[in-house]
Amino acid sequence: MRKLSLVFAALVALLVLAAVAAWTLPADVAYAWFGKRLLPATLADLSGDVWNGHAGSLRVLGYEIGRLDWHLAKLPLFRGDLVAEADVKGAGGTAHGRLRQNPDQTLDVSDATISLPAATLEPALGVPALRLRGDVDIALAHARLRGAWLELVEGSAIWRGAAVAGAAQARLSDLRVDFSTLPDGRIVCTVRDLGGPLAADGHCEFRAGAYAAQVKLAARDGDARVLDALQYVGQPQADGSVLLEIKGHLLQLFR
Repeated sequence: MRKLSLVFAALVALLVLAAVAAWTLPADVAYAWFGKRLLPATLADLSGDVWNGHAGSLRVLGYEIGRLDWHLAKLPLFRGDLVAEADVKGAGGTAHGRLRQNPDQTLDVSDATISLPAATLEPALGVPALRLRGDVDIALAHARLRGAWLELVEGSAIWRGAAVAGAAQARLSDLRVDFSTLPDGRIVCTVRDLGGPLAADGHCEFRAGAYAAQVKLAARDGDARVLDALQYVGQPQADGSVLLEIKGHLLQLFR
């Protein structure tokens, strides 16, 4: 009986030690064990522990995003849930949000804010004669990703201080895009201006990582600088406006 008691005490001690080790697990050790669950994201230059850590490099599908700081919630883990607050900072912008990994390996993002230079969108717009100025602020109430692909999104984006430089110089109107997800899985959005020298009205659609958009643009009150800039954008229409039609893949934004 005494031997059984000693064995039991040793097992309890080992379990306690294992629990303490897991509770204070360094971030780099945790990543070595569980890093594959984060694919297609990869981390490098790790410090801190599994609960409060830092990665000097966050890459998604091989594209450098920036630095990552995370705070992993302890209590949800007892229910088998992986929930974290994450902050990303890089040359391409900043992001903050709450993350939850689902059993089907999708990732839910909620209460997220993202800010990036408008120039980041130049590859998607495909107008090489013009350079985009200003910043794009994105607010996501809820989004779901499977790998690198958006499956669901509810939120909005505003291009603030919107302007173009290059072949033409013009101050535009701030633009707002509202995103929603339809029952059939399509992600759709509306595009409109918030008042100013550029009138904008259009829509866009995202599916399986691809996007397509049609936006009607016009110079409000015949603004000369906007008229000059519109020469480089889209197809001229009979009413003096232009129709901008773009399509492509979201990975273009990282190139």
